[in-house]
Amino acid sequence: MGSIVGSIVWTILAALADLSNASTASLPSYPLAVKNPYLSAWVPGNSVNDSAHAQPEFWAGQSLTWIVLGRVNGQTYSLFGNTEDIGNATAATTDLVSFTSSHTFVELSAGPAKITLDFFSPVLPRKEQYSYQSLPYSYLTVTGASSDGDEIDLQILSAIDQTWTAQHGAAGLNYSTYETAGFFQFHNPSEILFTEDSDMATYGSVIFGTTVVGFDREHAINYLNETQTGLHRTRWPTVGEAISFFLEDYTSAYKTSVTFDAEVRSKSESVSDVFGSQYADIVEASVRQTFGSMDLTVPMDDLNATPQVFLKEISSDGNINTVDVIFQTWPIFISLNPEYIKLVWEPIMSYQASGRWPKDFVIHDMGTHYPNATGHDDGREEDMPLFETSSLFILFYAYQKYTNDTSWAEQYSNLLKGYADYLVDNSLYPSSQLISVDSIRGYANQTALAMQSAMGLKAASILLNNDTYAEAAASYATKIYDEALGLDGSSVENSTHFTYYYGQNDTWNVVFAAYSDVLLELDTFPSAAWEMQSSWYLDQMQDLGLPFAGPADHLKYTGSALTWGLSDWNIVAAAASSEAVQEAVINTTHAFLTNNLNDIPFGTKYHVEGPNAGRWISNRARSTVGLDFALVALKHGTW
Repeated sequence: MGSIVGSIVWTILAALADLSNASTASLPSYPLAVKNPYLSAWVPGNSVNDSAHAQPEFWAGQSLTWIVLGRVNGQTYSLFGNTEDIGNATAATTDLVSFTSSHTFVELSAGPAKITLDFFSPVLPRKEQYSYQSLPYSYLTVTGASSDGDEIDLQILSAIDQTWTAQHGAAGLNYSTYETAGFFQFHNPSEILFTEDSDMATYGSVIFGTTVVGFDREHAINYLNETQTGLHRTRWPTVGEAISFFLEDYTSAYKTSVTFDAEVRSKSESVSDVFGSQYADIVEASVRQTFGSMDLTVPMDDLNATPQVFLKEISSDGNINTVDVIFQTWPIFISLNPEYIKLVWEPIMSYQASGRWPKDFVIHDMGTHYPNATGHDDGREEDMPLFETSSLFILFYAYQKYTNDTSWAEQYSNLLKGYADYLVDNSLYPSSQLISVDSIRGYANQTALAMQSAMGLKAASILLNNDTYAEAAASYATKIYDEALGLDGSSVENSTHFTYYYGQNDTWNVVFAAYSDVLLELDTFPSAAWEMQSSWYLDQMQDLGLPFAGPADHLKYTGSALTWGLSDWNIVAAAASSEAVQEAVINTTHAFLTNNLNDIPFGTKYHVEGPNAGRWISNRARSTVGLDFALVALKHGTW
């Protein structure tokens, strides 16, 4: 375990621990301190029911030491993370675990005391809150009260060690003060900037003080070989200043979170009287995970520059600002702040406009591995030509529609025209290529890919005020739907669904791009198309969800039996489908999320049928759960 650094945490007034709106749904893993790709601490749901001995983990599964002890009237109790029973403490009893969008609460009984641990990672998405959101810190506060009315004496010790650093003992430990704030700092002066070990940062400093844990990286991102630093440094240039502010701001941050969390819950529940509560659980479980995949930054040599967002493709290959991952995240931005679409796209657009990207279609990502956004000047990457290019237009238009800002599209109009021309030339009969679900082979003539490309062209026509692109979109949509090129029958009247591939009438997949057409009112395809697809989805629904594609045994295309679904794409497709589909998808997703069979941060790919039904397969802790906002964004737009 190595040396442990501890801090006395004074108990906060119990009146601040408002648990009235917290969900008690079981999660596979609960967020503890989740603010960016490197400050991402979780506790598996199957261990937190014995909080005293629970083993916290980094999102990728590495064990983290975080011990919380409480002394009640002189008797020491283990409250959290004491896996080795240090100090011969008595284990407190876990009474309840609950969560909101910003908080995870663990309620315990320790002798005559009722104690609540509040793991609080502020989510502050508004424009005026960017510098606050950028702060790479989270809170742990503790509330205590007597269970029998008698006065109690309560002291708390919270402690971490070098397991948070990925330095394997190489980080030194220092104690610093700034004004009234004192904090410990794990740091290796021989660090190598912008490096990782198994997804954990091997540079920067782990910060720990009183109620705060954090991971500070002055050199946050390598963007085209120039350093980006956290946006918070524009207001709090040093760690000491930032920590001091963060500690002082607790009460304000808490009150803001209560309002924010209640709004997320109430608006999500309002989506349906039938499944609104289940849907709200899903949405709340998605908030910290989404924002915890990003860094808000500015150039280190120009702190007055417009901020940018860098997003890690977590739990797959670690790419940075992956276009299809952004497209799997965006509904949360519509709800909470559409400007995030611009902030995360701007590093990509600036690079493409520089002329360094050599291909005619949109780049897949800005770098092979976070935090290095160094581009692909040689053109070598995981190409997804139509998917990424159509995604660009859909998201550009989403930003414009929800902000009324046309200047961004005007700024890049020449670049956009070239990409729109690419869609005109290549969309109707897609060549062999991948889509975002790259575990399925990239064969030619994918129906949904052609459909998404047509939607991209419709968006391009609005962005560029060019009817030619709208005419092309309408022509392609007519062929795909009205003339049944992409249907399983010879006409609309005798068809039941869109095919996965033209001419392969028994194939199908989840047409998630339908959501873009509906939300943005592009109307590239008629509502009858989505009604037809809704009926098909209901017929394909399995006990624990909708498979991503079928038939399950069509191995020529899938390579293996396709008995799995993707919860995020299912929800976004359901949002453009009938209420019956929405109910089925939300209920099965909720069942998967809360079934206690899994122990990872909200995974999205799982078995929907067969002996392993309900078990997670891959994709965890990803920002793509931002898609879970699809229904509430459709109902309420931007809040």
